[in-house]
Amino acid sequence: MAEARQSAKPTLWFRIVDGMMQRRADKLCKRLAPLLDATLGSASSTSMSIIDVGCGTGHNACALRAARPDLGIEQCDVSDFQYAGPRVQTGRIENNRLPYPDAAADAALLLYVLHYCPDPKALLGEIQRVSPRLILIQSAVTQWQGHAVLCCREWIMGRGGFRIAQRLAGIPGNHEALRPARRYTRETLLAELAATGWQVRHHAYAPWPGCGLSRDVLVLEASPSHG
Repeated sequence: MAEARQSAKPTLWFRIVDGMMQRRADKLCKRLAPLLDATLGSASSTSMSIIDVGCGTGHNACALRAARPDLGIEQCDVSDFQYAGPRVQTGRIENNRLPYPDAAADAALLLYVLHYCPDPKALLGEIQRVSPRLILIQSAVTQWQGHAVLCCREWIMGRGGFRIAQRLAGIPGNHEALRPARRYTRETLLAELAATGWQVRHHAYAPWPGCGLSRDVLVLEASPSHG
């Protein structure tokens, strides 16, 4: 089970960012709650576990622990991005290899992560090794203007935000924001999932009005015949 880490006394900047990120995570958790209930049950009678793959600052996993204390929740990422937040021990993803044994979890989460992956097919295949189910949320371009909107949002939430935070001494200067490797349309996203053996059990859309973007959420199961 993930354990909390000790951290220095938070600065005003940390408290502001922590509050913003936690409110965002709480909203995301409300969206995930019915999907987790449908996938794992609303109150598990036996111990069940999920892995937050690409956990980032750790706020999403923290919100889920508060909402579903009956679940064992682990988290992992390619680096430690917990510059503000709950400061929970995070497993390290190396060369698309998750730090868990086979069939370690009942479900995995991949929340706004896939577009950062240099090799998404390898990561999607690796998730099947540790979990038979996957809940995925991903921004998908639905109209031409979505590319420009997503580019601006990624800069604000990524490199731009990092640079501002570094000037405010919130993030060490030797760290860099991850850069998106691709942008998905709904068609390319579904094609990538199918090619790696994931079967769609639920697919819901949440369009951004006028922006040409949708925050698609999918519940997936690994195909037993894949590979």
